[in-house]
Amino acid sequence: MGDPLISPWSVWALAERGRVQLIDVREREEDELPRVAGARVIPLDELADELATLDRERPAVFLSGQGARAAEAAAVLRAAGMTAHAVEGGVYAWVEAGLPLEHDSSRPSA
Repeated sequence: MGDPLISPWSVWALAERGRVQLIDVREREEDELPRVAGARVIPLDELADELATLDRERPAVFLSGQGARAAEAAAVLRAAGMTAHAVEGGVYAWVEAGLPLEHDSSRPSA
């Protein structure tokens, strides 16, 4: 997990085992895209205030619509000395991959 961008499938596999914390940095009003199951919502402009609430022992993986804000959030955390990544392609790629969403009990088949 050295690359700052990681694929939705890799993130999902890690999240299923509790090895990462998923954080959605889109604004709370941005509901045109579904939310990723298990992701905590911390809008990018609130991230600095929420740093102390993050688990420093587990890498943070950020999501945004297409990934730009997620990459920015990951850079902020890496600058603060934490391990952080962004989902490549953002929530759009997550949805396209058919991975679990909030209120979605389906699981992708291997």
